[in-house]
Amino acid sequence: DEKLNWDTPPLPEAIRKWPKLSESIDTGVWKGSELLFAQANIRVAQSELDLAQGEAWPNFRLGPAFKSQSDGQYSYSQFGLSLAIPIPLYQRNGAGKAYALQSVSRAESNAILLHRELTSEREIQFTKYQASVSVLSKSVEPKLIEKKRKNAESLFERGLISGQLVI
Repeated sequence: DEKLNWDTPPLPEAIRKWPKLSESIDTGVWKGSELLFAQANIRVAQSELDLAQGEAWPNFRLGPAFKSQSDGQYSYSQFGLSLAIPIPLYQRNGAGKAYALQSVSRAESNAILLHRELTSEREIQFTKYQASVSVLSKSVEPKLIEKKRKNAESLFERGLISGQLVI
């Protein structure tokens, strides 16, 4: 028969002082991988908008030109400057710009929504934490529970209370 050792506490010491959390939620700081990813999406969409705006103007090409001709025994070489200008000279690219602008707007809206969701989740978790700490600080000390258990055990061993009442 193994005898239970009632002198050692069955549970570790309870934590009475819990860490304090900052109540302020800094909404201006981008932290966390999801928010950084949303911020990167905004930068990508902005780059696509810049690219679409740049496509309104054509690519001008300017460079050296060389031409060689041979006519029987004579050979002619020509050197010069080459300029290539595609037509039309200016194209508004309205659809490309509108699509890119809409992508920027969508990325910004998604980032704002994600930030609001994470802020709301933090507030909910902060409230739960504060309520849990409040309940734990009002709970009965483990030492008091152990003292009551020992008292009930001694009353049981002396026969002052029946086993049915203890269980």
